[in-house]
Amino acid sequence: MYRLEQRQAEDWSDRYATGADFCRAFKQNLNQLYMLGFLLTANHRTAERCLVSAFEKASSNKYVFREFVGSWIKRTVINIAIQSVFGKPGGDKHTREPWCDERSETAASATIDAITRLAPLDRFVFVMSVLEGCSNKECSLLLRCSVETVASARMQAFNTLRFRQVIRQERSQSGHSTRSVAARASVLHRSLVRAARTIL
Repeated sequence: MYRLEQRQAEDWSDRYATGADFCRAFKQNLNQLYMLGFLLTANHRTAERCLVSAFEKASSNKYVFREFVGSWIKRTVINIAIQSVFGKPGGDKHTREPWCDERSETAASATIDAITRLAPLDRFVFVMSVLEGCSNKECSLLLRCSVETVASARMQAFNTLRFRQVIRQERSQSGHSTRSVAARASVLHRSLVRAARTIL
């Protein structure tokens, strides 16, 4: 009986992730994780700290199954970003940074910039629910707010992003399009979500 229990314990221990598993996951997904940290915090230095802290936490965690290493790291980055932004008075009100220099701006960087200009709560809800697929309940638990607040923040994020996209489109087209603003907003809404998802 003792040998059977010992063998079962060994079988379970083989399923736990090792330090090498975490290192491999970080190395393979470093750019994606950094982008996640930046979209949440809107600050390069804070995003770097999120990754470093997540890596330090990973090295001390002995009870994560190998198949959940990637999701565990992402969740850890999200939790650390939440603490960085909402865990102190004033949050990141005055720390937003552009993704890149305006002279080298691309369509992707413009999308990133639009997301990071959102109000902190709206930004977190948009990234967590739309880009990372967290449910309203998950977002509410992690952000410590009601499900209704999460739903309202996501709607506000969409409205703000859509408005900025319409304004940008209006400026570029200079009034040549015959489609209504509402129709353009609907198309831009879908393209925005697709573009944002390709970032992560």
